[in-house]
Amino acid sequence: MSPKTWLITGCSSGFGHHLTKTALAHNDTVIATSRDPSNLRALTPTSNPNCESKASEGRGKLIPKKLDLSGPDHEIESFVKDILSSVGKVDVLVNNAGFVFEGGIEEATTNEITTYFRTNLTSHLTLTRALIPSMRTNHSGLIATMGSIAGWGGVPGTGIYCASKAAMAMCTEALREELAGTGIEVTCLEPGHFRTELLSEERVVRAERKGEGLEWLRELDGQQPGDVRKGAQVVYEVLMGRGRYGGRGQLPGRLPVGGNAVEIIGGVLERQRGVLREWGMGGECDVE
Repeated sequence: MSPKTWLITGCSSGFGHHLTKTALAHNDTVIATSRDPSNLRALTPTSNPNCESKASEGRGKLIPKKLDLSGPDHEIESFVKDILSSVGKVDVLVNNAGFVFEGGIEEATTNEITTYFRTNLTSHLTLTRALIPSMRTNHSGLIATMGSIAGWGGVPGTGIYCASKAAMAMCTEALREELAGTGIEVTCLEPGHFRTELLSEERVVRAERKGEGLEWLRELDGQQPGDVRKGAQVVYEVLMGRGRYGGRGQLPGRLPVGGNAVEIIGGVLERQRGVLREWGMGGECDVE
């Protein structure tokens, strides 16, 4: 398989960071973005994180770029235009950037929710829309969005975060059908609990009037069962159709990542089957 060119958002830590390292180790080119390019220093062998360079690990080419997804649409669109003019095409887009919003539905303000959804959802759609025409022209491409098991059910204290991930999954599934037959694949990656910086004090954004009962988040931080390095390797193999995941055909619309993701999503589906059996209102609602 020939080397690919990736555009990955949110590469300063977590899945974005480790997926970048994995792709570079496979001789791919990665355009790695962050709001602050200095946070990409760990990926670069030089002291200047703004310089294109050979990766510090592997043989791939790293292109670190600044991208603030909270900015206006025209800035994101200009970013994509500049990228395409310099690299020619992007084979794989990974919409990974995001953070946790902590606070109850009753507490969160409209402004907080709107601002949060801008970064966690609508900016990714803007980036995706800007890149799709190029992929259509090439009759190929892969768009992967980073969802979460949180998108399968509302959790007290993180309902806004859960809603953003559920919305991302729905948009991804719809886009997948809309692009059917174009040569562009679309999938939503839904990790379980991985040991990343997502729940760290520095990464969590809280509502101004944060309530009680969120101690479980603090307790979970650093105790997650998933190894993000292994998770990134699995994600790479799945997206590229290599290794254990070669020859499986077209990617599904939603992909659970990690053992407890499979367990939790399976539990949700089983509970919903029970609701359908007990409460499903079927033929009695049909027009006679």
